[in-house]
Amino acid sequence: MTMEHSTDSRGAVVLDGRQGEGGGQIFRSALTLSLCTGKPVRIDHIRANRRKPGLMRQHLACARAAAGISQGTLRGDELGSTTLEFTPGPIVGGEFSFSVGSAGSSGLVLQTVYLPLLFADRPSKLRIEGGTHNAWAPSADFLLHSFLPQLELMGAEVSLRMDRAGFFPGGGGQISVEIQPLSSESSPYEMLSCGERKEVRAWTRSAYLDQHIPAREIAAIRRKFAPRDIPYEEFWHEESSGPGNTVQVAVVHDRVTQVFTGFASRGVPAKKVAHDVAVEAKRFLAAEVPIGEYLADQLLLPLALLAGGRFRTSKLSKHALTNIDVLHRFFPGIVRVQEESEAVDLVEVRLA
Repeated sequence: MTMEHSTDSRGAVVLDGRQGEGGGQIFRSALTLSLCTGKPVRIDHIRANRRKPGLMRQHLACARAAAGISQGTLRGDELGSTTLEFTPGPIVGGEFSFSVGSAGSSGLVLQTVYLPLLFADRPSKLRIEGGTHNAWAPSADFLLHSFLPQLELMGAEVSLRMDRAGFFPGGGGQISVEIQPLSSESSPYEMLSCGERKEVRAWTRSAYLDQHIPAREIAAIRRKFAPRDIPYEEFWHEESSGPGNTVQVAVVHDRVTQVFTGFASRGVPAKKVAHDVAVEAKRFLAAEVPIGEYLADQLLLPLALLAGGRFRTSKLSKHALTNIDVLHRFFPGIVRVQEESEAVDLVEVRLA
């Protein structure tokens, strides 16, 4: 699945969006790496492997956020476009407001710009409107409890607050983020073991739904764990623009927390949503690795740009392997993956 190496007549890095997982990850990672390296980029066949190919609102929000923090230029930034060209300018910190304009993920917009803003000339404050809890995207809770603490170990100061919850399809959520420029070089990151397990806990977030739904979800999770009295909380979001529900399980260790999220959808019983999340969390525990599938994917770019290092994880997803291929287009050979067993990979990333 390795991407072909090519540049266009402008010297831009050219990526084929059909390769790898064929979704939005190629697009977002390319924008981030373009900003951090100053290299222009062109992405063809954007999201070609999706049911609706081309740019959707959340992808446009990512592209325009990238241009906004760098006074960069875009070509092809319109709904449905399958080719986008981006030429970055110098990254400038400050206060920014970005809106997805739909229930698309606010977290994915943040994913596009937080790394470049760590290299900005001054602190940044972001307000991003959109979904906060979306399937196939990092939830606000995942970012807060799983990802940002690992970023802090790399020397980055990024804080996040969820101002309003936003569920699909209503959206209307908002996160506020503060980013401090890097103040010093960080030590290499290493996460080969997760340390002592502290607890497993759960919580639900709901809006405009039957009061019994969270109770059924928590009961389903407790049936999968021992002891069954794992701590839990229910959060209700009257500020939400529409109905929605998520159930989340956190596996908390000394050095790392993994958050697993289930999203309610029409026609799927609440107990099945919760059961599936509990199964996912127990599968992670059985693997005895410190880094779960989704966190592994999120760590690749910051390791390359901030710290370098290595971590043990369950088998890398196609999503993560695609991310590695994009990284190799900008920094050949920067990531090395060693198979420890059929179920475990050791990932080493050198500092760019």
